[in-house]
Amino acid sequence: MVLASCPCDGEVYTGDRGYAFQSFTLQPQPGASATSPGVAYNAATRRNQRNYDGKSVRPIVTFRALPLPAPQTFLNEARLSALALAVYFAGRQISSATLQADTPRLMVLDDVLIGLDQSNRLPVLQVLEKHFSGWQIVLLTYDRVWFEMARFHLADRKDWDTLELFEGIEPTGASRPILRPTTSVDPVVSNISTARKFYADHYYAASAVHARVAFELSLKKVCERNAIAVRFRVDQRMLTTDDLLIAVEKGLTGRAEAGLMAKSIQDIKLYRKVVLNPFSHSTPINLTAVEVKGAIDAVEALHRAFREHIKGGASS
Repeated sequence: MVLASCPCDGEVYTGDRGYAFQSFTLQPQPGASATSPGVAYNAATRRNQRNYDGKSVRPIVTFRALPLPAPQTFLNEARLSALALAVYFAGRQISSATLQADTPRLMVLDDVLIGLDQSNRLPVLQVLEKHFSGWQIVLLTYDRVWFEMARFHLADRKDWDTLELFEGIEPTGASRPILRPTTSVDPVVSNISTARKFYADHYYAASAVHARVAFELSLKKVCERNAIAVRFRVDQRMLTTDDLLIAVEKGLTGRAEAGLMAKSIQDIKLYRKVVLNPFSHSTPINLTAVEVKGAIDAVEALHRAFREHIKGGASS
């Protein structure tokens, strides 16, 4: 799976366990040029003394305000991975300072986030967005959960695209790549498009599933980006679209947007029990073409209303 998009000094990144990672630069040794981005050739008179000064990378890592002179003996794999990424990103920024204006700025990250837990992966996207906005970024991953999480986070961005790459097996046993572009980086728009494709081929149950997924993701996005409180469940798998829709309606109470959203919310309720029920697809159910198409249209209209009237509902 691929995500692709068409700086780090002076900041401190604090983790959720009290670690502080200061931004990393190449520290110039005495004698390095003051205008150098960090590394400079000393041009010594004697050949055996000629060298590049400022080649060392000196991370400053603290834990609860205490220095960690040997972080590799204390930090876990996730923290060490974050440290390595910080050094790499700083190095790419420094090296880019010497590039020509028309030199492509390309960075390919092939599953480099695999050592980070999910909560520490989104900050990497934020760093890329803030410090590498003018770069072409390619993220490659085998992790479906991370792929969908990244799409959810980047749904509002028009400068990112996604596609899926699979291995196909020929009758001869040879493998070949199968490229499957997604309709949109926004998973809501993409699932609505897939629902319409299944509907056109008369696979109504499959179409209804994708309509439900789009409905759920649209509600989650609005709740997450507007800090709308949702009913707590210990097992998040038991969180239903009812919980989300009720939360959105409560969150809109007293707001001017409530009237603008009223029709879209009322229309979606007409199809919820039949098509958008998460448990309606585990057993055979009679779905008519009219019901499925109506549900897809209602989900699309709701998403469009969120995009037009609710903060955080914007989409690419």
